[in-house]
Amino acid sequence: MEHKCCDTPATLPLWPDVATVLGIGRSTAYELVRTGEFPIRVLRLGKKLRVSTVDLDRYLSGHRDRAA
Repeated sequence: MEHKCCDTPATLPLWPDVATVLGIGRSTAYELVRTGEFPIRVLRLGKKLRVSTVDLDRYLSGHRDRAA
């Protein structure tokens, strides 16, 4: 499902998209999800793990604000 206002998908796969944006590897990403420590809400869709684009944007915005 995609947002109607633009070409951005509503969710992104945990690996490789989200993990790469966060600068972490595949094993680390899956371990953080397994332990409940992944910094963004993860959606389990069958065997697939996805992250909401909106949630990822909020997380990244919060980290940019703190870094400035």
